[in-house]
Amino acid sequence: MQYFSIFHSRVLRRQACLTATATLLLVFVTGCKRESIQVYQVPKEKSAQAPVAEGPHWNTPKGWAPQPAGGMRVASFLITDTNGQRADVAVIPLTGHELEEVDMVNMWRGDVSQRPIDANGVAKAAEKVTAGGASGNLFDFVGTSKTNAQPRRVIAAMIPSEGTTWFFKMSGSPGLIEQNKAAFKDFLKTFDFGAAPLQPEMASAPVPASSNSKSVPADSAAPKFKAPPGWQEQPPSPMRIASFLVQGEGGAADVSVSALGGAAGGFLGNVNRWRGQVGLGEIDQAQLTREAATLDVAGSKAILVDITSANRQTNTLGVILPHGDRTWFYKMTGSAAVVKAQKNNFVEFVKSAQIP
Repeated sequence: MQYFSIFHSRVLRRQACLTATATLLLVFVTGCKRESIQVYQVPKEKSAQAPVAEGPHWNTPKGWAPQPAGGMRVASFLITDTNGQRADVAVIPLTGHELEEVDMVNMWRGDVSQRPIDANGVAKAAEKVTAGGASGNLFDFVGTSKTNAQPRRVIAAMIPSEGTTWFFKMSGSPGLIEQNKAAFKDFLKTFDFGAAPLQPEMASAPVPASSNSKSVPADSAAPKFKAPPGWQEQPPSPMRIASFLVQGEGGAADVSVSALGGAAGGFLGNVNRWRGQVGLGEIDQAQLTREAATLDVAGSKAILVDITSANRQTNTLGVILPHGDRTWFYKMTGSAAVVKAQKNNFVEFVKSAQIP
């Protein structure tokens, strides 16, 4: 077990105020009058300019070597054994993320070359776990790496808490993963979310939900759009600004609208993520340029992709729209027959958006 210790005192707080460039692990300020010592285990801040907040803390299992927590990770570990097997553990908090549980599960299945499953399959595969007092689902998939065909296993948990979804993932050699599965579950039990640190790639101000008919205040960051006839509006979720159910001959389709801060992974990264969700391989920038259409939306340029699954049963229409300091995602996925019949309606829906 490894601990980072932070000692709280008036002297330290004054020094923190006077020395803006000092590198600190964590400053925890309370309103209590008595001095106290608090012990936390937290990832190190990248720089003195990073926001100072109470971060997550945990107990590190024996044999897990902490790694630099860069990018979107707030914690990272490497596990090795004497036979050369390796496993990677990552902890990532995301706020306002576009993916639903079924999307994440199929992404993890894609990591081990497994075909996508539907919501019923996800429910059957889920195992209940807890972290930080919140409950979520854990998934365990075994297969082969899609890059080198070597045996690979992924154990991952998705746990929502107070507007943030936490992703815990252990991936690598199946034998080593099996040896550390119990430790992974114990790690979740000791995890305390604290205050989720902002991720530069994903963080953004909350975007209020909007409907196709209700008025939106002029100073709101929510969009207004015109939904086609027959689209059934669904309640928005923490990950979505708007949702619609579209039914037709041959099945149904789901429409989602969401926004993330900044570039949010870029065009190619998101398109390849969508392709992986329907069992397709990645493409390069040249192929994306050839296959994507462009749209003018709210004074900005968007791309539109039309992706048919490997089994030809499902279809995905996706629009990625960089606008201001956010990237907007419009996505329609479901029965191939319904999605193809609704393609023109979907495009008009996207083009009708009025984004402040």
